[in-house]
Amino acid sequence: MNYYRQGDLAITPIKRLPKGLKKVKSNVLAYGEATGHKHRLLEILPQTENQFEILEDDKGNKYLDIKHPTDLVHEEHKKLTIDRGLYFIKNEKEYNYFEEETARVID
Repeated sequence: MNYYRQGDLAITPIKRLPKGLKKVKSNVLAYGEATGHKHRLLEILPQTENQFEILEDDKGNKYLDIKHPTDLVHEEHKKLTIDRGLYFIKNEKEYNYFEEETARVID
């Protein structure tokens, strides 16, 4: 399994999905706070079976179940093709040593 990164999103492979996840009806993984752009998965049409599922836990953490290679696109970043597998989606953080604070990376 591969690790992927697109802008402020880190897509980390996992061995299994946690229990109690709910399916997300959108194909958007994250919205850009500064620009309003979107990290979104592209579906291949016509689709005979689910290509992927975006799932979310009760804390808002997102997970991916990619059943067929799927493209991840964003207006400001290179397109990525995500291989089949299970993944955890995380927003990258940065540490400001001068202010001694951790902040979410904003895309």
